[in-house]
Amino acid sequence: MIKTFHLQELITSFLIEPANLEDMEWIARLEAELYRGNDVVPEEILKEWYAANPTGFFVMKTRNAERVGHIDILPVRPRTLQLFVEGALLERDIRADSLYSPGERDSIRELYIESLAICLPGRSKLAALLSLSSNLPYLVDRIAVLENIESVYAMAATKPGERMMELLGFQIVRNGEWRKDGHPVFSVRFKMLMDNIARIRRDRLNRDAPECLNKR
Repeated sequence: MIKTFHLQELITSFLIEPANLEDMEWIARLEAELYRGNDVVPEEILKEWYAANPTGFFVMKTRNAERVGHIDILPVRPRTLQLFVEGALLERDIRADSLYSPGERDSIRELYIESLAICLPGRSKLAALLSLSSNLPYLVDRIAVLENIESVYAMAATKPGERMMELLGFQIVRNGEWRKDGHPVFSVRFKMLMDNIARIRRDRLNRDAPECLNKR
């Protein structure tokens, strides 16, 4: 029997939920599998961040409640964020007292995407990324006042990650050779990021309008 799927149907097959403490152990294992060396943030540091402000940790699940990915967004205080961007600090050097608390959400102007990882192949991974990007305003609104966010920072540990950020409008603000971890840091204005996500989603869905066939 032949069953047809549209990309839109795949996108809506994913759920994005706030992470709980048990999820943090799973996130730590996933990051340890995907990253190397100093890019791996120890589980105890992840849990320290979570204890300081849990609002930026999310897991992506299938409709069957299987965890397939996560995103960690940290509300880092300006001075620590500056030191990290300049390269004086590694991710693991960011401590709990360098994060805004949930009660300080009105003060947050910048966010740092610490990790985005999805363990799915090909088309399913694309659908998961589109689902995540579509929900980004709701995720950010859980952390801070949406209208107050000015910029988003991120770092790519891989070339595909860099290409994805460039597609979203991120630009390098600090080259890797000047930083302790060796990776460039990217930044984008939040409004530009939202505009680019809307454009990419629209273009991708229009491009994939013909049905994709999967045999069952």
